[in-house]
Amino acid sequence: MEAEVQALATSLARTVDLKLRTYHAVLDTIAQTYSLAEEFNLERAEWEARRVGALFGGWFVITTTDAQIQQRMNTRTSEGTLPEPYARSSYPELTRAEEESQRLGRSVTSDAFVGRMTDELIVSTVTPITIPDAPDAILGFAVTLKDITAWLRETNLEAGDFAAIADGSRRVIARSHDNEDFILAHLPDWYIAFSEGRNSGVSVGPPVQGGAPRLFAMQRLDVAPGWTLAVSRPLPPPLSVAYRSAWPALAGLFAFLLSSGIGALVLDRSRARSEAVEATAAVIERERLLAEVREADTRKARLIAVLAHDLRTPLVALMSSVELIEKGQDEAERLRMLKRVRDDGYGMLQLIDDVLELARLGAGEARLRPEPFKIAELLSQVADIIRPLAEHNGTKVKVTAEAMPTLEGDVMSIRRVLLNFATNAVKATRGGSILLSVTGDASDTDGHTFTCAVTDTGCGIAKEDIPRLFRDFGMLERDDPEVTGTGLGLAICHRLATAMGGEVGVESTLGEGSRFWLRLTLPTVEYASSTSDDTPDNPPNPLTGMTVLVAEDHPLIRRLTCEKLARAGMLATSAEDGDIAVTLAEGAQFDLILIDLQMPRLDGNTAVARI
Repeated sequence: MEAEVQALATSLARTVDLKLRTYHAVLDTIAQTYSLAEEFNLERAEWEARRVGALFGGWFVITTTDAQIQQRMNTRTSEGTLPEPYARSSYPELTRAEEESQRLGRSVTSDAFVGRMTDELIVSTVTPITIPDAPDAILGFAVTLKDITAWLRETNLEAGDFAAIADGSRRVIARSHDNEDFILAHLPDWYIAFSEGRNSGVSVGPPVQGGAPRLFAMQRLDVAPGWTLAVSRPLPPPLSVAYRSAWPALAGLFAFLLSSGIGALVLDRSRARSEAVEATAAVIERERLLAEVREADTRKARLIAVLAHDLRTPLVALMSSVELIEKGQDEAERLRMLKRVRDDGYGMLQLIDDVLELARLGAGEARLRPEPFKIAELLSQVADIIRPLAEHNGTKVKVTAEAMPTLEGDVMSIRRVLLNFATNAVKATRGGSILLSVTGDASDTDGHTFTCAVTDTGCGIAKEDIPRLFRDFGMLERDDPEVTGTGLGLAICHRLATAMGGEVGVESTLGEGSRFWLRLTLPTVEYASSTSDDTPDNPPNPLTGMTVLVAEDHPLIRRLTCEKLARAGMLATSAEDGDIAVTLAEGAQFDLILIDLQMPRLDGNTAVARI
């Protein structure tokens, strides 16, 4: 029983830790974005902070660092209104967290306090930020104790169990069962003495509100300083008390057994064994469900952490390149820095596209566009794409393809899977070879089954790491800094293959190389050549003269989009928000409207509905 209660406390503590880590990652990412901004736009910052706050169930505040709290932004208030300055010393729990965050240079979660604007019990995660052309400030993200309590109530506890969270001031700030008397109550002396100086442990505690003595298990949280999580379960009554209270029933049972014989004993033993099996199965099922919850929270926290890191890194490089260009360089250096800006921007865009693609595929929204194609030609195209970088690394690229009929399938999806396999092979291989191959497996009335494979002689993968490869963010630890990624590519490959009715897999030996394969069954079609002697050498541009309305609130993206459309021969008109887009669409007939979904004042969906 002790081990089971301790395991439950550890599991719940990990869940709470993961949720708090998510807040820390979000806060650090937004703080870094503000610090890197060339010009701080408070209106847009507040609008974006309100969106993120609504997503995570809290609100953002930006304050100065002096003795009087002067708020620059508070997304809990109505737009444009801020509270009057007030003394920072009035909120010692918040002040301690702010001082610690400034000392450490990272986010810190405070103990509970009563919010000035909300009159609710809240905790706040805070981090220092540097805003261009402004004094140093503190960025905070606040949530109510009701939100934290909801985390505990999401867990299926056994009847009689309860869980509680205490902050660093040794006060109860959340409890799995409704009882307002416990909120902000100080922990009892016996629990403080029991938990002092340890990260986890089990102890017998006194009855709660006149009940039976209880078994308490505690687990200290990693993210919030001094916070602990406790799980309590009632202990079974002592044998002597149970005997005294049940002796009449035991006497009757004894008389019954004497009259009914040994058969009743066998029946009771069988029933007890059955109940024990059911109880064991229930425990196993609960542990399985808890494991699934922990895995889901781990993936969510990993998503935030990966996005925070992999978006911030190219963003820092991009901003640094822009600063160097502004300081003045010779023409060759300026062109080199501009190419780096472009590459970093495309890297960020690729990451965002991967996340959106993974979410779309996970929601079952795969959009397949079948068309006739030759698999050998597709393999050659992929080989041509990776060959320059592979040869730069001293790696040879080869293609072998059996004679195959013309197939009909989603060429873009197949190319994406093979290109991901091939790109990973280039990263893992130095001075060896990469082989792209296709073999036909079988043909029947349902179509032609074939297997495409990318085989390399690179570093290979350990046997125990292979099951992680096709999971979301299934990254492997590598000593080679060149072998990088977000862990999204192979997960997308797996989902694309599933959407096409196929499968993907890998065979690998550490130190010897890997073979990634895609197996599909596609219908065969008659090959029809699209070439014609009558086709003009320079066909007319069908886009010339097309009128386009571009609605986008970001000025740089709006300008660049219009310039690209103009180069394609189109006539572009721009609008900086949804209201203006609706007005322009009412006054003119456009062939095409490109509209951003998320804009201040009037969002894209509403604007489209009005148009």
